[in-house]
Amino acid sequence: MKSVREKGIFYNESVEKSVEQVMSLEFFKKANRKKYGMEQIVKDNKNIYQISEKFKNSFENNPDFKLLVLDAIKAGLENAKEYDITKPFSLYQRYSRKDVCRIIGWTEGDSSTVYGYKVKENVCPIFVTYSKSDAIEDSIKYQDKFINRDIFQWYTRHNVKINSNEMKKILNKNTTIQLFVKKNDDEGSDFYYFGEVNVVQAEQEEFQVNSDKIEPIVKVQLKLKNTVRQDKYKLFEQ
Repeated sequence: MKSVREKGIFYNESVEKSVEQVMSLEFFKKANRKKYGMEQIVKDNKNIYQISEKFKNSFENNPDFKLLVLDAIKAGLENAKEYDITKPFSLYQRYSRKDVCRIIGWTEGDSSTVYGYKVKENVCPIFVTYSKSDAIEDSIKYQDKFINRDIFQWYTRHNVKINSNEMKKILNKNTTIQLFVKKNDDEGSDFYYFGEVNVVQAEQEEFQVNSDKIEPIVKVQLKLKNTVRQDKYKLFEQ
């Protein structure tokens, strides 16, 4: 992928894995593979990528199919102009859980188990819904919020202790933590990307699950590598 890097496009093993999984359909759950025809678009033949025969034949012999493929490529290239090609994620652009899992080389199945966050392969994406709906249970109404434009206060799920294996992974300096935030559920399934964050403080606290139950929870202070842009900060703090 030397030519990719020469053009200034971000590329690493995770990106390569992501592309391979999408083109081979391995990224998708079985039900969605059926939707896409169960046929690989690209196959890896001894480290050489080759267009599958079925796809090639359809492209060469079906004018309508060819038109749709070229249109999809054109639309993708046009959309890419809105993103920073030198990085895997672009600040303040919006991503779904599925988008994030695809980009970091996980699978579609991982997106259904991420919920608020997930630690895997030294990566931890965090997804925060800033204004909690009145309809959600009190047991998941955490006080996640911006302290200022550089610090974000975040809570783990409840029943987590600071010395747990999960927290040890989060506190590990080799773990890359990415923060994604949306204002409320009315905005749909996409979250704004606020960049990488580092843990600057973690404290054990207790969380009132209901009137009869209290469980441990960890309050974490996250320092953003990029000071939040004023207009985006106001979007959440007005």
